[in-house]
Amino acid sequence: MKTRTNLFNRLQRNFLKWLTGGVFILGYISSVSAQAELDPVELLSDFVGVDTVNPPGNEANAVAFYAQYLDQLGIAYETGESAPGRGNLWARLKGGAAPGLMLLQHTDVVPGDPRYWLSDPLQAEIREGYLYGRGVVDMKGTGIAQ
Repeated sequence: MKTRTNLFNRLQRNFLKWLTGGVFILGYISSVSAQAELDPVELLSDFVGVDTVNPPGNEANAVAFYAQYLDQLGIAYETGESAPGRGNLWARLKGGAAPGLMLLQHTDVVPGDPRYWLSDPLQAEIREGYLYGRGVVDMKGTGIAQ
């Protein structure tokens, strides 16, 4: 348990550094590969602006956001809805002989009461080197990092 705690603390301390260091996404379709360098701060800032406040959730908005980048990268994916507007997306990248790894996240966020924010919770803002916005340190940030 101590090792997991130490790893979690290290990840927590370095998350912003890793997030802002650049994300390389490799997509493979058949034998063709595409590589794109995406600015994670720009992506996360854009994703903060995608309204997925729950209720009602509107995860279909997040699915559309992710789909545009997966299309750009040539990564195949599937989508579905558990209820109207409650979208889900899954994609699979082919790997080698090693066991698979599943990355999972939710895309809805709890409401951000504007009275307690210095700026609009759905409008990302950088102040003093930190990115602020609804979901930045929750699963929206995790999703972009993945």
